[in-house]
Amino acid sequence: MLEQFQHHLNQLIQPTHRILLAVSGGLDSITLVHLCSQSKIDFGIAHCNFKLRGKDADEDAAFVQKLAQQYSVPFHTIDFKTAEIANTRKSSIQITARNLRYEWFEKIRLEYQYNLIATAHHANDSIETFLINFSRGTGLKGLLGIPKQNKYIIRPLLFALRQDLEKYVLKNGLSYREDSSNLEDKYIRNKVRLHLIPLLKELNPSFEKNALQTIQHLQENKAFIQEEFVKIKKELFFIQNDIIKIDSNKLSTLKSKKLILFELLSPLGFNGQQCEQIINQPHQAGKTFFSTTHRLLIDRIHYLISPIKKYPKKNYVLSKHLRHLELSKFSLKVELLQNDLKYQPSKKIAYLDLGKLSFPLTLRRWQAGDFFHPIGMDGKKKKLKKYFSDLKLSLLEKESIWVLTSNKKICWVVGYRIDERFKITPNTKDTYKLTIIPKSQH
Repeated sequence: MLEQFQHHLNQLIQPTHRILLAVSGGLDSITLVHLCSQSKIDFGIAHCNFKLRGKDADEDAAFVQKLAQQYSVPFHTIDFKTAEIANTRKSSIQITARNLRYEWFEKIRLEYQYNLIATAHHANDSIETFLINFSRGTGLKGLLGIPKQNKYIIRPLLFALRQDLEKYVLKNGLSYREDSSNLEDKYIRNKVRLHLIPLLKELNPSFEKNALQTIQHLQENKAFIQEEFVKIKKELFFIQNDIIKIDSNKLSTLKSKKLILFELLSPLGFNGQQCEQIINQPHQAGKTFFSTTHRLLIDRIHYLISPIKKYPKKNYVLSKHLRHLELSKFSLKVELLQNDLKYQPSKKIAYLDLGKLSFPLTLRRWQAGDFFHPIGMDGKKKKLKKYFSDLKLSLLEKESIWVLTSNKKICWVVGYRIDERFKITPNTKDTYKLTIIPKSQH
């Protein structure tokens, strides 16, 4: 088993890495400690006391502390008032304990300069996760069991079944603590472990071995799909400014369009049901869907996805002496120039007649009812809503637009067009020049 462990561990760490081991005191984590010691790994031990099992929990903490002394390695411990915190967070005790555990592990990792955090999850844990997700309904990702690595978390025991760990502990005379809560079937994982898996093994004694092979096959399928998905993504998925665009027409021609859309959107928090609804109503322009972090808008030929954000309602005041204004996505550079009428038109630059401006100017978001006189249209008045519609701008693009006003009159739709009333002429003496500088160019 030591040789198998070292083979799997070497795929996850570098020889110089320091590893923080998450140790509860149970059979699996005790095995992990012993295997790391036998492999000459530089490690420390971390233990959480969730204060949920009274004296037993305190004795677990003392046991793990003694273990760290026995191996002469750093020991880190913390007590959590888990039940109180769960009530405050309005979350289950299990989820709260898990979040507290990993939040604290990461804090210790950074503070004491460990490269990785190793947990003692083994093959049975992966099978249980597979069955739990299967029972709830899931996509391919939910059937892959527990990953070997997730950012700074590694799980080097996933190759071994619990019975392998039991044999190892017995052979090496290792002592460990039994967690009595593992025998309670009020938790779904315990129900799967205590009732479902024994039943499945009764039906097929090779169930665990077969389940691991199935998970491995699914992982290989997932890897293949991901390779193909990267190719498809290049054809469908592109980013313009902060907006992700998916070509809905191209997507509709693909046989597995729902699966592909889910692969595109699930990292952004959208679920399978939403993807199905989006696919079933591709022509309902203006229909909007939300995840916790993003918004998807069905446009004419695209699905437009953007982060959910609240645009500032504040207005910016530009005095005559202002030369630079900083905004979140861009900045404005202001210059006063003598007029020579040789300016090159550009959406990023506005040339205005200084003599026609009334200071201070105001920079604000456009509003319903706004109008201006677009330059080049013989002074004709046009509502911004109609102007944007003619440009075929999406709702997301419209929301990000600023206007510059002088005495409540729009003199520049920022990034689009200036107003005829403020353009420079042969009679202009001084020019007020504004240049948009995108943040990416800083």
